Amino acid sequence: MDCRGLGYLVIETPDRDEWERYLEGVVGLMPDSGPEGAEPNSSHFRMDDRIYRISVTTASQETYVAGWELPNEGAWRAAISALETAGVAVLTCDSSEAKLRGVSGLAKFVDPFDNAIEIFWGQFVTETPFESPQGVTAFCAGPLGVGHLLYVVPSCDQAVKFYRDLLGFQVTDYFVWGDKSAWFLRCNERHHTVAFVDLPIPGGFGLSHFMVEAQTLGDVGRALDRA
Repeated sequence: MDCRGLGYLVIETPDRDEWERYLEGVVGLMPDSGPEGAEPNSSHFRMDDRIYRISVTTASQETYVAGWELPNEGAWRAAISALETAGVAVLTCDSSEAKLRGVSGLAKFVDPFDNAIEIFWGQFVTETPFESPQGVTAFCAGPLGVGHLLYVVPSCDQAVKFYRDLLGFQVTDYFVWGDKSAWFLRCNERHHTVAFVDLPIPGGFGLSHFMVEAQTLGDVGRALDRA
């Protein structure tokens, strides 16, 4: 599978107001209207010329959806076929649902640990320039995508087999502590775009953190001040 990067992250949460304040007021992402017809109980935030990179939707529980970008329709359809051949249950969405995500083609499935995944092609862009409300110079996104994700999983071995052997990521680095480990995988020039640990981290299994990359050290320092 020819994943090119983390195209977007969807945060489904009962604390939408807090996420909005954090993403705009601390991180410095640019709020925008998002795709045409987007649900009124959702917010969208930009990092570059993509129509959004992070969206926040009101929900009863906190969950996260990773949207992985494929380069074109052919690669996207080939990815769906490969997943189905491997026994993964894939839901291929119709064009109206894809447009609500701001993409040309959309499919959904879960990884072995029930983390929600979407694969897409043709993410929409906007001609309105990115302007951070907190004066962030720029974010390192574009072809590199949003940044990276780190998941806490019960088995790094199972995670690596799924993301490397099926989704096409490459291993950058790993650390081993007895029967526990941490693995870092990439699909572009970032050191890693997804990572896994099977250590007993507070909070339990699921998404531990996501990273966005600012362009300058000053941007990072001012974000720390705001935090």
